[in-house]
Amino acid sequence: MIESVVQSHAEIVVGSDEKKLIRVLHVDDELGLLKVAKQCLELQGQFHVDTAGSVEEALAELEKERYDAVVSDYQMPGKDGLAFLKELRAAGNSIPFIIFTGKGREEVAVKAWNLGADHYVNKSGDPETVYCELAHCLQSSVGKHVAEARTKETIWKLQTIYQNAVEGISHVDTEENIVYANKAFADILGYEQDQLAGMNLRKIVDDENWAKIRSETEQRSQGKASRYEAVFRRSDGAVRNVLISGAPLLDHDGQFAGTVGIVLDITEQKRKEQELIENHRMLENILTVSADAIIVTDLSGTLLECNQAALDLFGFSSREEVIGRKTLDFVVKNDRQKAVEDMKNNLQKGFVRNALYTLRTKDNREFPAEISVSVVRDKAGSPLGFVTIPRDITDRIQWEDALRDAHEKWASLIENTDDIVMIVDGDGAIQFINRTIPPYTPEETIGKAVYEYVPKEQH
Repeated sequence: MIESVVQSHAEIVVGSDEKKLIRVLHVDDELGLLKVAKQCLELQGQFHVDTAGSVEEALAELEKERYDAVVSDYQMPGKDGLAFLKELRAAGNSIPFIIFTGKGREEVAVKAWNLGADHYVNKSGDPETVYCELAHCLQSSVGKHVAEARTKETIWKLQTIYQNAVEGISHVDTEENIVYANKAFADILGYEQDQLAGMNLRKIVDDENWAKIRSETEQRSQGKASRYEAVFRRSDGAVRNVLISGAPLLDHDGQFAGTVGIVLDITEQKRKEQELIENHRMLENILTVSADAIIVTDLSGTLLECNQAALDLFGFSSREEVIGRKTLDFVVKNDRQKAVEDMKNNLQKGFVRNALYTLRTKDNREFPAEISVSVVRDKAGSPLGFVTIPRDITDRIQWEDALRDAHEKWASLIENTDDIVMIVDGDGAIQFINRTIPPYTPEETIGKAVYEYVPKEQH
């Protein structure tokens, strides 16, 4: 009989693909049956079978080796198959377990199922049929166990990813009840994760944002994903600006079941945007009311902004003509190297005051200028660019030249006259004298009252 069973299963192996063997631990107190079962299963080319004559021996094997499935007789000396199964399940071992017994009592099968057996196979009957059924049960139970293990691993990985994600992740049903929220989402709202389970989004938004969320959910029910901004209210009453990327979640039948959303806290970003808007508005006001030319550049000297006074100074009619140009374009060639060096020094010191350059206008007219430059920095202290105030000092130079010329003429006049010329202040004290009044030197004369040099009778 054994030979015929072996022969029939040997025919099954022909033409089969080489696969990873399923490791089976077969437990039975009938050694002859163990031998037959081992041969029948291993000849199929899909199984490697180890045997044990008792539950105690099987437990010892399970401690030493890794197996994919256990096949156990029901009735054995000492512990029976059900006690063996119960002990494994109590220890948390979910290995596929098949009761393989000649005792076909219904109550045994029911107990086996209740204890967590995967299959119940009656060993009585035609050997070929019996071992084909046993092989099939092993394949299906191991395949199911592997699939379940992979599913659990996938779920665990996804849960780990969701839980540790920096972005908030949430799943809400069709009525906006929170089904799942990760830690980041809970942190945004100031709740514990378990507090959010079952909470409706209506609790954390005002009327305007609730209407927006419901409108977005309607889009989701039509299979559309989208990204939108909303305002959430935290548990402490503070508000947070959030950016939500929502996508429809479907059930097994392909029906809309809710929304999965990735939520970013953009409160700080919105604050900075508002700060930039306010700063830009303030800058525009300064640029508008300032009589001085003001030029704003980046660190490379590219012109970003300027006021009307700057356009007038350089002879341009619109901002579009100058935005994006290099400020070195407005410096004569002989001064450009000096300008580059001043820019480097400016970054180190933070400012340059009253530097003298020769600048040129749109039509290449050159003019002397006095320039003050300050570094613009962000809140962290990193440089962003420069604010430059150039002033045309043509009139001042002309006035200084005229004053110098007048001074030289006056000095020549008093030095060449034979008369004594003096300057006195309102108190009559001598402030300047061009000649010596003996016996005093000019230095001794300065500061003395002029009446000291006038006869008393002329006082």
